[in-house]
Amino acid sequence: MNLTSMNGERRMRLSEKFMDPPGSAKPDCLIAADIANTLKAMYQKDGKADMAKRFDGFNWKTEEDAFNDGFRRAGRPGVEPIDSQGGPTGYLATYDLLRKAGNNGVQLPIMEVKDGKLIGTEMEYADGKFSTGDGKAHFKPAPWNGLPKMVADQKAKFKFWINQGRANEVWQTAYHDQYNSFVRDRYPMAYIEMNPDDAKALGVAAGDVVEVYNDFGSTYAMAYPLKAIKAGQTFMLFGYIKGVAGDVVTSWVDRNVVPYYKGTWGGIKRVGNVDDYKKSISFKDRRFA
Repeated sequence: MNLTSMNGERRMRLSEKFMDPPGSAKPDCLIAADIANTLKAMYQKDGKADMAKRFDGFNWKTEEDAFNDGFRRAGRPGVEPIDSQGGPTGYLATYDLLRKAGNNGVQLPIMEVKDGKLIGTEMEYADGKFSTGDGKAHFKPAPWNGLPKMVADQKAKFKFWINQGRANEVWQTAYHDQYNSFVRDRYPMAYIEMNPDDAKALGVAAGDVVEVYNDFGSTYAMAYPLKAIKAGQTFMLFGYIKGVAGDVVTSWVDRNVVPYYKGTWGGIKRVGNVDDYKKSISFKDRRFA
């Protein structure tokens, strides 16, 4: 399916499908439209016009139809330009223009189309004016409330704090990189960075396989000793296919039902080694100076 996405710097991109869906399969937005249109027809048949009206506007035929509808409803400025007669000339952010923008995409909000290119906004509030009462930016304190009790309680039982996060080499997750030999050859297993003295005390060397465990589960990782890591601290690559850091997070969730994914206390013990890891993987410091 075709998909538009936007990251934290307001950069919108188009990711195009690379094959047609099999059989009667179709993009999820068009499945949702089919459901809405079916419900609308059923309510109309039952004479319930008020309910049928709730499902208006799903006459999408393509992913671009769904994108245009959602982008317009989001109130993006300059999305639907007006011609000299006062009528709409179409959407600025078309699939064709996003396709031409490639992986660079465009930073929202889109201001204009110039020479066939989408012109976005590199920096917002460059004029120093903000939508506040006094027109100034407001910086508000957000005190840290500490670790959730369930997470903090593990400290009494386990020595190591297991930070979890991304790496440039495996950005986001390995959902796609599991098929990328360039990444898989570099990291055949999720690595866990450890303080060298901690590793030595556990009899762990670079490339050894270790078990990371606590009261909530266990997982495996490839040891990666680094001097930059503080004693008692570790960093484990998350979202990987071999070595799932999420297996040792607690069952605590916040008000949005999101677990505390970014860290947990755990124990570490050596399982063994894999000769191929020691022969083919570099364990040089990942932090370039």
